[in-house]
Amino acid sequence: MLAVAFITGLVGRAAAFRQARAASTLEGTAALMTLSDWFDRRLVVPGSILVLLSGIVASWMGRWPLLTGAGRPSWLLASLVLLLLPVSFVPPVLIPQRRRRQAALAAALEAGRRTAELDATLHSTIVLRLRMLELGIVVAVFVLMVLKPF
Repeated sequence: MLAVAFITGLVGRAAAFRQARAASTLEGTAALMTLSDWFDRRLVVPGSILVLLSGIVASWMGRWPLLTGAGRPSWLLASLVLLLLPVSFVPPVLIPQRRRRQAALAAALEAGRRTAELDATLHSTIVLRLRMLELGIVVAVFVLMVLKPF
């Protein structure tokens, strides 16, 4: 259930954000940015934390090792490291980017039109790449959980 909410949040946030970039009106852009932010704050952030914590508890209760018999990292340790990776770019990159988007949206709403600053924040290469990386990590962890290759 937690994983479903988390993945729903990732997909919903991505879809709303993509549509916000393509919206033809400021009102549409604002509504879709608000929806994207809702998915992020209500499903992605808490979902990622709860998925990580529930996975740790399940692995502990199941006595699943972090290292293989040969002393190499197991699929579980690899998944844990992958899930923790996005945490490293939230404070230095994504939080300041969100603030810039919110400020640009407020300025655009005050001006009554989409501005170049708003468009620039919606097309931020770093945000788009980090979100794609996040989706890739979720897919990789899913594959590791299913296949358990090591």
